[in-house]
Amino acid sequence: MGLFDNAKKLMETAKKDGLSAALTQAGQMQMEKMGYNLDGTVKEVVVPPNPTRLERLDKFKTLPHALEGEFLELVGKAPFLTKKEIWLEEAKNAPLVYTHIVQANNNLYYPSNETEAAVVLFSPDRATDMDYLKELADKLNEYKNSEAVPPDAAKIVGLLRDSHSGFVEELPRSLTGGAEAYCCVENLAPCEHLPNNFLPDNLILPALLRKKPEVNLCSNLQFISPKFYM
Repeated sequence: MGLFDNAKKLMETAKKDGLSAALTQAGQMQMEKMGYNLDGTVKEVVVPPNPTRLERLDKFKTLPHALEGEFLELVGKAPFLTKKEIWLEEAKNAPLVYTHIVQANNNLYYPSNETEAAVVLFSPDRATDMDYLKELADKLNEYKNSEAVPPDAAKIVGLLRDSHSGFVEELPRSLTGGAEAYCCVENLAPCEHLPNNFLPDNLILPALLRKKPEVNLCSNLQFISPKFYM
C-alpha cells in the first residue's frame, strides 16, 4: 500500500469513528511523518542548500594517519568491548573513502532526527573520485528503473528494488570499469552522520574504511562526523 493510500485510510478511519475533521494526535503525527497534510495532499517542503567542504579532509588522504590531534578526535572512542589498541591501529591504516548515496529513505532528504536506511556506494580503488562514484550511482539507478537489466546487474538491481533488503555486496567488475566497488545498506543517524541533519547536495558522505568489506556481513565503514567537513 502506498503512502497516499495510507493517508486516505487514516482520514477515512477518523471520519468513520466519529472524530472531528481532525485526526487523533497519533494519526496526525503519522501523516506528518509520511509527508502529507491532513486533507491527504502532499506537503510542500522547501529544502535549503546543504553544501559541504570535503577539501577539509584532504589532509587525511595519506596513510598511515598520525594518531594525534584532529585525527584522534575524528576517530573517537572505541566501541564497547573493542580494545582501544585495536581500534586505533585499524584507524591508523584506514583509507579515507567517499560514499555516494544510491537511494535513501525519503526522510533523509529533509532535516530530521530519525535514523533511517540508505544504500551507499563506495570504491577502495577510486576512493575519493566523486565523478566516478556519481556516474556509477546514476548507472545503478538507471538499471533499477529499467525493464532491460543487463545480466551482470541483475543481482544488485534486485536488491535495490527490495525496500526491505539489507546487504553488503561487491559489484561485478564489468559494471565498475574494473575497480573494486561495493554497495551496502547503512542506517544513518542525521545528528551523527549528516550535515545539518539531512543529506548534502552532492550526496557524498566521507568515511574511514577500517577493514576490507565483508560481503553479506559488514561494510567496515566508519562515517566521519559532519563537523569535520562543514
